[in-house]
Amino acid sequence: MPGYRLGDSKYHGICCGNKDQSNHCVQIFRQSDGTLTNLAWMSGGGGRLHMPVEVYCDNGKDLLYVVDNINHAVDVYRQKDSSFFRSFDGQGGGNGKLFHPAGMCVANSLLYVVDADNHRV
Repeated sequence: MPGYRLGDSKYHGICCGNKDQSNHCVQIFRQSDGTLTNLAWMSGGGGRLHMPVEVYCDNGKDLLYVVDNINHAVDVYRQKDSSFFRSFDGQGGGNGKLFHPAGMCVANSLLYVVDADNHRV
């Protein structure tokens, strides 16, 4: 059973991670041409997912944000070609570091990350 769904007129995706933890991937189904793409597989860092738990689609910037719980990261991918763009990562408690992020939301053009084991947003 997939964990999360997202979608818009160009892309429809399913984040497999929360309820289907053994897949460690984000699958994007492109309704326009019927293709299915896996963004990443289990591993560590650099866009390689290990337990993605949340997905946010920023259509204005054509980016997809994925919270990766085990790799202590928020990975960012380009929607148009599913390529890895950048990562906000690093295990720890200091500024800019995450420790088991568990969710995110966007408000007023700012990305808020639930940094679960550091007990902060």
